[in-house]
Amino acid sequence: MEEFPNDDDGRTLKELAQYGIKKGSKIDIELYCYAKNLNTAKSICDEKFISDNYETDIFENEEAVSSLERISVYFKRNVILNYENVINEQLELNRILSEFGTKCDGWGALIDSPQ
Repeated sequence: MEEFPNDDDGRTLKELAQYGIKKGSKIDIELYCYAKNLNTAKSICDEKFISDNYETDIFENEEAVSSLERISVYFKRNVILNYENVINEQLELNRILSEFGTKCDGWGALIDSPQ
């Protein structure tokens, strides 16, 4: 049985493996962050490295309890799925996101439910 690191990223990889998504598969992942306002979210999406390397989407949750979680920015990219690549994606995004006062707050993959 494959071993996974004992952290949030390892747990997500383990869940994906349980759905049949194996390490080394090419898959779209979505990483996300929170933005302090809509203008910041738009600036994040317009940043050159981000716009050149990710599909982006801004989501406004009017019902969010915390104003800090009201505006999310999602970053979609096709990657070879493994722990190192996931960590490197987050590190690279965090380097850029720090300029906007935020950081990557997680990631996931949209997959079909098993039948």
